[in-house]
Amino acid sequence: MPHLKLEGLPGADAVLASLAPFTVKDETGVQKVLAFYREREGRQILVEALVADGPRPRHFFVTLAARDAGWLLRCLPLTDPEKTPAVKRLLVRLALQIRDAFPGATVTTTNLIEELAALVGDRPGPPGEDRGAGG
Repeated sequence: MPHLKLEGLPGADAVLASLAPFTVKDETGVQKVLAFYREREGRQILVEALVADGPRPRHFFVTLAARDAGWLLRCLPLTDPEKTPAVKRLLVRLALQIRDAFPGATVTTTNLIEELAALVGDRPGPPGEDRGAGG
């Protein structure tokens, strides 16, 4: 399952406050983040998403869940969309939005290295700082 782990993030309330809906159209299709919801205990954020990359748009949720020393970003298994390039690209764009909002935050592990590399050139971190994806 496509995922990204982010470390160096504050609590769910601060992360939630940093998130903003977006719509992007690129060569993989249209990627849209619509809304955000925080779990009562503050250990998970649900992200409502839509991807249009074929004859029918896919509506699904992404989860950002506190895990160990970081936060794991992945598609919610209950709404499990087909893992198309546009779905993977949406996950990476969302991870970059979160990472960019917090100095010191990094993407530490992922199985979306190619997608991350394709976008990091479009949205680099601060000059001289490598905030990419180790692991």
